[in-house]
Amino acid sequence: MKIRIITASAGSGKTTRLTRELDDAIATGRARADGIIATTFTRHAAAELIERARTRLLQSGRGREAHQLLTARIGTINAVCGGIVSDFAFELGLSPELRVLDEATAELEFRRAIARVVSADLADELGRLTRGFEREFEWRHEVRRIIEGARANGLTPTDLPASAKRSIADLDACMGTVEHVADLDRELVDALAQTIPAIASNGDITKGTATYVETLRASQRDLTGGRLAWGGWAKLTSEKPTKRSEAQAAVVQRAASRHLAHPRLRAEMEQLIRILFRIAADGLTAYQDYKHERGVLDFTDQETLALAAVRRPDVRAALTGQIDLVLVDEFQDTSPIQLALFLELAALATESVWVGDPKQAIYGFRGTDPGLMDAAIESLTSTRTDADLVDQAARAVTQGQVETLDISYRSRPELVAITSDIFASAFASQGVPAERTRLRPAHATEPAGLGSILEYWPLDARNVEGRAAAVAAGVRDLLARDLQVRDRDTARAAAPADVAVLCRTNAQCQAVADALADLGVAAIVPRMRLLDTLEAMVLVASLRLWVDPADALAAAELARLVSHPDAIDPFVALALANPGADAFRDDPLVTRVRDARADARDRDPLAALDAVIEATLVRDLAASWGDTAQRLANLDALRSHAAAYV
Repeated sequence: MKIRIITASAGSGKTTRLTRELDDAIATGRARADGIIATTFTRHAAAELIERARTRLLQSGRGREAHQLLTARIGTINAVCGGIVSDFAFELGLSPELRVLDEATAELEFRRAIARVVSADLADELGRLTRGFEREFEWRHEVRRIIEGARANGLTPTDLPASAKRSIADLDACMGTVEHVADLDRELVDALAQTIPAIASNGDITKGTATYVETLRASQRDLTGGRLAWGGWAKLTSEKPTKRSEAQAAVVQRAASRHLAHPRLRAEMEQLIRILFRIAADGLTAYQDYKHERGVLDFTDQETLALAAVRRPDVRAALTGQIDLVLVDEFQDTSPIQLALFLELAALATESVWVGDPKQAIYGFRGTDPGLMDAAIESLTSTRTDADLVDQAARAVTQGQVETLDISYRSRPELVAITSDIFASAFASQGVPAERTRLRPAHATEPAGLGSILEYWPLDARNVEGRAAAVAAGVRDLLARDLQVRDRDTARAAAPADVAVLCRTNAQCQAVADALADLGVAAIVPRMRLLDTLEAMVLVASLRLWVDPADALAAAELARLVSHPDAIDPFVALALANPGADAFRDDPLVTRVRDARADARDRDPLAALDAVIEATLVRDLAASWGDTAQRLANLDALRSHAAAYV
């Protein structure tokens, strides 16, 4: 296999390099435009890559190749996999008209599958076990993680019991031996009985000690009643009274600190692991059965089937000579099953280029493993193999080339230097060589008058509102100074749009935006795409019905979004009772949209949108859905787009 790996940090010209790879391969005859496969992780990235590559081809007078590039397999990993599955559906024993579930439908059916396999008794057992750990523990989330991990690694439900055994073995290895000698519950009971009166008799009446004693009394009650959660044991290990009573509290801390070796804790954790893996296996089976019965796939199925296809001798024979170049963007976000697919495609292609940055691994929730990029690089550049790599596939890769894009075109020289120092130090501890993380600035000089690259703002606030207000005040004061920012090769005064505030949660983002608004500083909180909002989906479906009153899918979408938003069963009953184009003919909203169209068929697009807004009463609906101001702003934005179009 001929594989090149390029590590590319943010701002180092990754998209430009990918475009050049495409252009050079076509210009030199190494690749035909229709013999290219390129995968990205977003549709936007795929569109940008195609547009840049076609622009470059057109500028160099190669219009035919620019047109042929539209036939290349360039898109998200699921789009490329879907194309492979569709092309070789008969070889896989599938219908070429397979329907792919959208994420919302797949999520709904996944939840139903889990609900079907959890009996009332099992749910009670889960409740008993999880109450002993923490209130925030959500077993459904853990089951989902197990299933997603299994599917990303190509595991089946029958593989999961063995995974549960390995999980328990790893748990025992991490936590050490179980204490079988002493009665740890009795030790803690005795320690509490000794400590509470000891503190009461030493004259310590400070507030901190009073709070600590109340914690001891609550723990004593819970332990006597058999209800002390394991988090309560951990709290007794770390909680302290004021200094005067620390000596008396030490006996409780010693007794509580032994809870990690408690046989009951270990037994409950192991039981919880077994149950979670059992539910995951049964739930995955139920979910797969649902899809099989209806002839549908989800995104992970596309990847699994694509891998199965390219491993078939007849498919490999058909693809031999067809694939000249495979480009993989954002390789650091590759899952094990995707890596196996890329390796199979690399074996069929004349050359492959994988581009990524381990520092930017963001898709962990999809089952990806950022460490795979480093493992693949290791397999390419040394004789040592990584036993954890998917089926040790990277061992089959011959000696390859690894290149690093080490010039930053985006940031100021001093900022490039300090971030390089931080990244090099942090990633070195993970075994990533410094040369893969350090960047050099594209320009050694910068416009005069720019401020410092780093400021430190200590915030004296403990709650979200207080921190948000402090950050907002800091931003206001920052803009009030004569601060200059770089705008290409010149400097200009900073504006609110030059400031970005990063928060850990959406709630924190909104709090900061509200605090900035209170200070008169305009702020925008990133939200979902406009057409993905509920109000926009209602209007789009209504406009489709306006264009074609017989559009049964548009009518069904309106009925589902507005008339039956929370209950699927009545919606399905209507569809089954009168299947076809008239299933939702009598739905009130569908009727109003069709009547509005009959009254004004010749209106221009803006007038049609206004008529639909009025017929659907979408502004009233927006008020009932909550977040009214933002939803009404979204409707105004949609109308603005329509006006610009007209």
